[in-house]
Amino acid sequence: MSLVCALSKEILITPPLTGINLMSMATAHTYLLLTVPPGETWMTSLWRSRTRLRMQLISPFVMVSGYSIELSNHWTDRVMVNGLLLRFPSVLSQGKVKLYMTGLSKYVETDFGLIVMYSSRIVTVHMPRIFSGALCGLCGNFNGNPEDDMVPDDDSDFAQAVGHWRTNTERDCVDTPVSRASCNSEDMALYKGKDCCGRLLDSEGAFLSCHKTVDPQDFYDNCVYNLCYGNQANLCEILSGYVALCQEMGATVDEWRTSDFCNLFCPSNSEYQLCPSNTSTCTESPSSLKCKEGCFCKPGIFQWR
Repeated sequence: MSLVCALSKEILITPPLTGINLMSMATAHTYLLLTVPPGETWMTSLWRSRTRLRMQLISPFVMVSGYSIELSNHWTDRVMVNGLLLRFPSVLSQGKVKLYMTGLSKYVETDFGLIVMYSSRIVTVHMPRIFSGALCGLCGNFNGNPEDDMVPDDDSDFAQAVGHWRTNTERDCVDTPVSRASCNSEDMALYKGKDCCGRLLDSEGAFLSCHKTVDPQDFYDNCVYNLCYGNQANLCEILSGYVALCQEMGATVDEWRTSDFCNLFCPSNSEYQLCPSNTSTCTESPSSLKCKEGCFCKPGIFQWR
């Protein structure tokens, strides 16, 4: 048994927050995802709003063993460590911290069992059972009772509970209610359909085999909300995020990308694969046995990193 915490790109509609009064932020914030009090911070993330309606995940940070590690979509094959860009894979402190990529997913893995996966702006954090009840942050305390994961000090207001884990206090950071005027019932019905977000719930669709492992309902709700409020381009990214989490949890999905739907364009000498039989690289990653969709070398070609 291990703690698995998955946070989506839109923190305001992340599954634990479904149903609360949605708020947005006017500037960037940093939130604490996971730490062991009163020890060192292990996992934080930076969020900001592209508009005043949504707060978007920008970069997850891992502070561990004296390193500040930033994972970002700005760099396809690199990671920022203590202000310096390093290529994947990299090994720090003689193996205490390992940084690697598999498919579209980026990983930070430590010698004490912390594994952080970042893919399609989905952050997944794994912690071994030995830390049960000793954690705090947005990921919860891992004490076996999910009811008190998000709420510190018996605070019953989820919005305030989220604010409790904010680690910066910019004076221009103002909470503002989300307007619902731009999304009507007709739009909502359109985005709930099987040609859009309904793909996630389709009982005959590509994601069915993962439903028992990763409940698609929260991804579906987030998808409908995002598309209805003007983020139509995010459909493929949301579906990709669900696939990434399914594969990370060991579940399978069927082929879901086509040449005219969410097609993934790969560099020369590489091709898209949903679950490659081998990674065709000159280095082995600790997660090489897991299926990970992405761009991989064509047969007979090896990637040197």
